[in-house]
Amino acid sequence: MDNIKTIKNLVSEDIQYDVIDKIINEEFNNQKLIDALTLKFEEKGFSVRLITLLFGGEQTWEDIPELARVTFVEASKEALEWEILNIDKWFEDNTLAMYEAKVNELKTMDSIVIKNMTRIDDFNFYGYITYETIYNAFNNSLLVYNKESQRESTYKKLGTTGKILREITLNEQSVEEIKNAMIEGTYEQDMVIYNILLTSQDIIPQVQITEKFDNVCDVEIVPNYARKSKNYTIVNIVDGYHRTVASVRAYSECLKKGRKLEGGLPIKITIRDLKGAKHIIAQTFKRTDDGRQWLGTMANTDYNEFIELLTKSSNVLKKGKIARTYDEYEATNSLTYSFILSEAVKKYATNIPVNSKLQRKMIAEKMANIIDELVEFETIKFGSFNNLKNTHILSPNIFIGYIAIANELRLIEGYEDYLIKIGEKIANISNKDLEDLKLGRKDLSVKRIYDYFKNMTREVINIEA
Repeated sequence: MDNIKTIKNLVSEDIQYDVIDKIINEEFNNQKLIDALTLKFEEKGFSVRLITLLFGGEQTWEDIPELARVTFVEASKEALEWEILNIDKWFEDNTLAMYEAKVNELKTMDSIVIKNMTRIDDFNFYGYITYETIYNAFNNSLLVYNKESQRESTYKKLGTTGKILREITLNEQSVEEIKNAMIEGTYEQDMVIYNILLTSQDIIPQVQITEKFDNVCDVEIVPNYARKSKNYTIVNIVDGYHRTVASVRAYSECLKKGRKLEGGLPIKITIRDLKGAKHIIAQTFKRTDDGRQWLGTMANTDYNEFIELLTKSSNVLKKGKIARTYDEYEATNSLTYSFILSEAVKKYATNIPVNSKLQRKMIAEKMANIIDELVEFETIKFGSFNNLKNTHILSPNIFIGYIAIANELRLIEGYEDYLIKIGEKIANISNKDLEDLKLGRKDLSVKRIYDYFKNMTREVINIEA
């Protein structure tokens, strides 16, 4: 009987996230709360920068360490006095036991210093970062994981509300293997890439370059998470999150055994905007098949630019939201996904001059208008936009067909005369054709869908002519 574990009736994840959202969105100016959080985080050895990152939206609740979550909830309970914020109802007993035993081991660090780096130019530096520097920078929240410029995330649906969480994808087995190899001194070092994110042309990041000789310099980065500051500075882990986490765990494990882990990793420091950071990821992982769709959307291509313009110009696409991959589409209840649309333009809408910035903007806007008008007709026919969601009219892959239709009609003066007949044909696609087209499936043929709707459009045009 002693071995029977007591099952706690914890507050559901749905409610937990609702409470945290309320605190972050409504209590961010509550000085009593900020003071309580700061005091508790310092007491437990967590960087107070985590609080800033959380309230600023740079980090999400699911991204911060579990014991830091306990700290946040306990401090919030003291400041806000909400009954719901009872840590005994939020966390398992083993987690609370670790929390009670935790002592402040944090060595405060306000900047990342890497000595003797090679300056390639003003935006690229190569060097070597020690495990100790990685450990201290990570634990002081000087390194931030940016999901927009990293590998594809993992999606998790909560309870009955359908709320989707986008979590960092972490292969625990891989991290443990790397950690053990680092401790044993057998890890074959490979380069990590950390990026200083440029959010606008006016931002001057806090980067101090101390020249030593030739192109060798010391680089000091001082993160500043005040978003409105002209010196807003944030360092994102662009490539090497698993190695970074493994370095932190390896160094920590050695510290607990009374020794300092020597060594480190080759590093590249880049200074890029988000688009540039995505390009680094796309180039770094293009040799593998992992997340092919995800990486395809990260690349700086004219086709991706065209789809981005099309999406921004279309009321329908903006309203329905566009995911990047089929998996993200499934997880987030989006309308369609950009990878498949970009593939359609790249391979089959080859008459669109996407390499001309002016022309692709004008064409994207015209095609977006045609798609909107087509969906507007279907909305009237079926009674409402919501009714369309239960039909093939808004299947994710049908937007390949809408691109085909729009690409044909954009070249015709008075194309509106054909829209209704095309709309009627779309509404009455036979079950056999729907089955062949796989408009809602991942295993589709882009060519089959594109050609089907292109031929449908040409048939209507020729009949009318």
